[in-house]
Amino acid sequence: DTSCNIVISNEPLFSRKPIIFNPDFFVEKLRHEKPEVFLELVVSNLTRLIDLPGTEFAQLIGEEEPCLPSSTSSSFFRSFNFLKRKEKGVVFGAPLTEEGIAQVYQLIEYLYKNLHVEGLFRIPGNSMRLQCLKETLNSGVDVDLNSGEFHPNDVATLLKMFLGELPEPLLSHRHYNAHLKIA
Repeated sequence: DTSCNIVISNEPLFSRKPIIFNPDFFVEKLRHEKPEVFLELVVSNLTRLIDLPGTEFAQLIGEEEPCLPSSTSSSFFRSFNFLKRKEKGVVFGAPLTEEGIAQVYQLIEYLYKNLHVEGLFRIPGNSMRLQCLKETLNSGVDVDLNSGEFHPNDVATLLKMFLGELPEPLLSHRHYNAHLKIA
């Protein structure tokens, strides 16, 4: 027989696995072989994505000291309780810790169940109940908020107090400009 057949593979054409292009390979190669170029590309892309100038990005990653907001604009956001605070508790007025977050999370769960209460974050809670609840949370004891002893407005006011007494805001000064751009 004089016919010429070329066999490339014994597998049928439709069952062959395609060659997958892996862009991560080239990214990792660039990151290891030329770290300066890699960092420059990353910074360029990130600053373009969040519209953040290079100096503000350097502040964000810790290469430069951040420019804090002026005292006139930041004092507007501070609560008077934060300025008058004298004692520091386990939860209130202390930096965020896992234990503190667990204590405050009780408040958040309770408020989630009571979102229907009118004026929840607008109407202040009772000062005596607030003090009792604050001391209980600072002592590390779990509170039964469903007992009826506390009103949802007490819990909402206490959550606002907790956020106002944090030594550093949740949206930190270090990332201030990035938060503004993202918003």
